[in-house]
Amino acid sequence: MSTLGVVVSVTSTLKSPTGRPWTVHLGPKTLITGRNGGCKSAVTQAVAFALTASVDDLHERDVVKDHGLLADLFPADAPMFAEVVFADGTVARCDM
Repeated sequence: MSTLGVVVSVTSTLKSPTGRPWTVHLGPKTLITGRNGGCKSAVTQAVAFALTASVDDLHERDVVKDHGLLADLFPADAPMFAEVVFADGTVARCDM
């Protein structure tokens, strides 16, 4: 199996209830489940933010790059960042 483009972990403060960074380790096939409001979308939004400095589905907009709007996804006093680690060791990170 090729590991090109395979994400193995995501770390961010995006939607963190405590303001502390969270990390999700991903396998070749990962199913993310949980209750409504359980921050499942935070994982995909953190990947998008780390790679493109934007997210979708925020304030009913398809693509949001405005730092003021993106700040709504992060706790007030927490560092605003997302980091993705790929299977080949490559790291993509975005800080605001």
